[in-house]
Amino acid sequence: YPVSLDSWGWISFHNYLLLDEQADPNHLEAKFPEFIKTHWSPERAEQFKWRLQPLKDIYFGDVLSPDLPSGNMAYIYGLIGIGVLILLMGCFNFMNLAIARSITRGREVGVRKVLGAFKGQLIRQYLGDSLLTSVFGLALAIALVEISMGILNEIFNLRYSVTAADYAIVLPVFLGLSVIVGLLSGSYPAFVISRFQPATVLKGNFKTGSAGLMLRKVLVIAQFTITIALIAGTVIISRQLNYISEKDLGFDQEEVVILSIPREEAESNYESLKTRLLQNPHVVSVSASGGLLDGNNGNVPIFPEGAGDGEGLPVNIYGVHFDFFETLRINVEEGRSLSPKFPTDTAEAVIL
Repeated sequence: YPVSLDSWGWISFHNYLLLDEQADPNHLEAKFPEFIKTHWSPERAEQFKWRLQPLKDIYFGDVLSPDLPSGNMAYIYGLIGIGVLILLMGCFNFMNLAIARSITRGREVGVRKVLGAFKGQLIRQYLGDSLLTSVFGLALAIALVEISMGILNEIFNLRYSVTAADYAIVLPVFLGLSVIVGLLSGSYPAFVISRFQPATVLKGNFKTGSAGLMLRKVLVIAQFTITIALIAGTVIISRQLNYISEKDLGFDQEEVVILSIPREEAESNYESLKTRLLQNPHVVSVSASGGLLDGNNGNVPIFPEGAGDGEGLPVNIYGVHFDFFETLRINVEEGRSLSPKFPTDTAEAVIL
């Protein structure tokens, strides 16, 4: 691209600036408009807005360049929300079962109070039971993650892993969360059980009060509400994924194998490699391209006729070989495809 090398309009590269610790990024950014006007035409300068972005904000921050991989915090918040709902459902279920079991444990409480146990001792015991259950659940969850990680990576062709360094960061957080969950979910049942009157429960006349019944009903309703919401969300996401997987992308992606080969080796050995591959009866067509069709190939400015320096239009360009469109079964709506019958196609042919 000899023209682009000397042009201020070539914006295919990402510029990284290392500022002094005392430098003000906002002050530097304020000088961008005048700098751009110096090297670009006014019409061209109005088409873009230049600003700085901290390195730590590139992935989850505003998408300033479409060819950089980026994430979406909405997905993270959504997953956190789903996790919180499932955790709440588990807490509600634990509290509900604990209250239901309070009738069977009433005699135990009565006997212990007769033998001199104080209310605080009973509360600490049942809170301890709740904490042990919560911590055991955390250990079981970690074990399931370790067991299922390899299976999921194999099924979905992923490379996820949890290292010791990862556990060193998240384990204290999860352990603290486990303690909080254990205390919160076990607090109400512990206080309810500790209030039992020995004479009443030992005579077998104990009945759950109206407040306890109302709480159980509320917890059951909350569980069903969360469950219905999760099922509805699962159905919606499943339909969206089915739509994405069945959407016509304009090319045939089935039974297509992509080989990543260094550029120099690919250019020098392409014809021989293509000939060898086509000797296999299972290989229908072979072609080559300068990148994947994922929008991350960078862009170069295209200068319309009569346009001056700095007035180029950014266009994403893919260099492809003959038979590329035939290999991916891409239909050319107007004109013709690339062909070795036209020698100028190697340098002058463009398909939009």
